[in-house]
Amino acid sequence: MQGLYGAGGPNFSSKLRDLIKGGQAATLDSERRVQPTWARSAARQIVLWARPITTAPYHVSSHGEATWATFAKLVADGLKLRRRGTRCRPRR
Repeated sequence: MQGLYGAGGPNFSSKLRDLIKGGQAATLDSERRVQPTWARSAARQIVLWARPITTAPYHVSSHGEATWATFAKLVADGLKLRRRGTRCRPRR
C-alpha cells in the first residue's frame, strides 16, 4: 500500500502529527505495511517522466516500508514528542 503525504495535508501523517502533538495515544495496525512517500519526491519523478511522451502506466513510491505503527513512532520521534509520554500502541 502506498502512503502519499505532503506539507499541505490533510493526510494520514498530518492527522498523526495532530494526535501526537495533542498528547493522544494512537492505536495503529502493526501488520499492514505502507511505503510512506513524500509528495514532492513523487512530483519530481512524475515531471521527469512527463518530458518525453509516454503512454505506459508507472508507479511512483519511495524506497522501503513501514507498518502504520512504526510510521507513527517515526513521526513522533521527528517531532521530538515521544519521550514526553506520547505513545503509539500497535493494534493486535
